[in-house]
Amino acid sequence: MLLIDMHMGHGDGAVFLGVEPRFSIIDALENIHRVDESFFAGIVEKTSTGVHLLASSPRPRHAPVDAGKIRALLEAASGMYRTTVLDVPRSDMTILDSLDATTTLVVVTSQEIASLRSAANMAETLRNRYGTGRVKVAINRFHRESVIAHVDIERAVGGSVEHLIPSDYRSAIEALNAGRPLAMDRESRLGLAYQKFASELAGVATEHVERPTGMLGRLAWRRA
Repeated sequence: MLLIDMHMGHGDGAVFLGVEPRFSIIDALENIHRVDESFFAGIVEKTSTGVHLLASSPRPRHAPVDAGKIRALLEAASGMYRTTVLDVPRSDMTILDSLDATTTLVVVTSQEIASLRSAANMAETLRNRYGTGRVKVAINRFHRESVIAHVDIERAVGGSVEHLIPSDYRSAIEALNAGRPLAMDRESRLGLAYQKFASELAGVATEHVERPTGMLGRLAWRRA
């Protein structure tokens, strides 16, 4: 699997995976004419989790991003990886307008008014651009006792919300500081939720796994 951090500067993908990449997405876009399997092998960071990362740049890019180059990069990635996950900034419309080849677009929100309003606007924009069937909404840090309930979120975003990521601040912070994805933790409620989420996006059937007693509980693009 390949993760592309499409923030042109100061993205967090490398931090989450505990690596310090030598190259970034900017290097790939500046050399798009050379992008092939050999070039990809040298520019992506291979992490201990098995995920390959094309990282964000540590320096921001001030020049406009070429939508054609982004499409070419994503097309090349689809020929080399079965699954490619894109971490896309909401504020960059050039990138958002370059996602024609994606199979699923996920808008992530939380049970906070500002986040929910932004997510609702983004979901509507993406549905108008790419169609309702490709846009999903996920609730992060979901808490069933929140004043803003599940049904309220569905009403605000204009559709069903099936992906609920439970609130578990301690597990999230520990994983972040360790640079180890929570999805690799099969003994936590949060880790199991991420595994289920990823499997559903990838179209992989999973068996129900009971959480052990006493244990604490993107845009995806899948190549056909």
